[in-house]
Amino acid sequence: NPCTIKAPIDVDGNVAIVHEINSTGKKGIVHPVKKRVALSSGTFFGVFWDSHNWPVASSNYNDVASCKVYESSCVCNTSVETVAVFDGLYLPILEELRQRLHIGAPNPS
Repeated sequence: NPCTIKAPIDVDGNVAIVHEINSTGKKGIVHPVKKRVALSSGTFFGVFWDSHNWPVASSNYNDVASCKVYESSCVCNTSVETVAVFDGLYLPILEELRQRLHIGAPNPS
């Protein structure tokens, strides 16, 4: 896959999206990524984590094998899982949205 998306996670659990492009274009020119999605300058944003459990560089990434340290952040591979959280039969209240829409915690195995 010529383009992967990784997620740097800072010590407070904030996440940035980072693109890595491993392809070379015509005439051998490497495609640069935009600064806002580059590893050295990504834009972090807050997320809701399962059980407030996210990989932390100082604790060996909570044993998540797909994470590596970059400065004080963990940089982890991402995967997307699409599941229906609500059935569409009613409009959930804000508190229910906050409880059920969040980032999954790393797999402990």
